Amino acid sequence: MESPDKDIEDAGILSKRSIEIDPYGEGYFFLGIYYAKVGNNQAAIEALLHFLSFDPTKYYAYEKLGELYLLENQFNTAREIVSRGIVYFEENLDDFAPRLRDDVWGPYNVKAIETDLYYQNSLRILKKFREERLLTENKPN
Repeated sequence: MESPDKDIEDAGILSKRSIEIDPYGEGYFFLGIYYAKVGNNQAAIEALLHFLSFDPTKYYAYEKLGELYLLENQFNTAREIVSRGIVYFEENLDDFAPRLRDDVWGPYNVKAIETDLYYQNSLRILKKFREERLLTENKPN
């Protein structure tokens, strides 16, 4: 059995390889998570921000950035990034609401429902994070 440290290092290596193969895939997201795990908060922030620049649909990227900014005592920036995620999901929720139609292929309807539920859940999680972690913080940036 490999050590947890080896697993973490492997995750970093695989994330970097993933970026080489597909620079617009989830590699930057996982690289950000890797950097956060090894304590390189600035590199984690940069990777996650880059990921969100081309894929704003992963709520956990906003939440993780909020946590990282809090660790760096950048409270206003944490609020801003989480609010940005909330706005994204609020603005796009209706676009992905399922529109069940008998003339549409069944798996498409299922995917529409899954996407709608993901967006609703993402919005709930980010609002909860804002209420529990950010609205209680009154510290300046």
